[in-house]
Amino acid sequence: MASQLGDFEAKELNFNLVMGTKAKELQGIVQEVEPNKQTLIEEYDREMKSNEQRLGSIQKLVLEYSNAFESKIKDFNLLESGSAMGGGALGEGERRGWLQVTDVVFVSAAATVVMLDCVSPRESCDT
Repeated sequence: MASQLGDFEAKELNFNLVMGTKAKELQGIVQEVEPNKQTLIEEYDREMKSNEQRLGSIQKLVLEYSNAFESKIKDFNLLESGSAMGGGALGEGERRGWLQVTDVVFVSAAATVVMLDCVSPRESCDT
């Protein structure tokens, strides 16, 4: 019986040593992961803030160019109605010139949005 008790105590001691070693290993892993976790959280927060700023810039540009485009349409309608009242309609060259100006405004808006989209911290834009 004393032999069995001694054998049990030896096994218990061995078990406790193994568990202590495993606990230390686990604690070491947790200590390694914790700083990385915080770094990843901070990186994610920076990226989200950057994305929110880019989205705000894009929304502002869309509004500005939408207003500019609306203004150009009003100008065109006024120009066309004024020409009609004066006895003549806009000539084909005048219409083409106006459309080219409007096209430049639209292309400029699109290029600006693409440029803003390429400023992502993780992505690059090769266009």
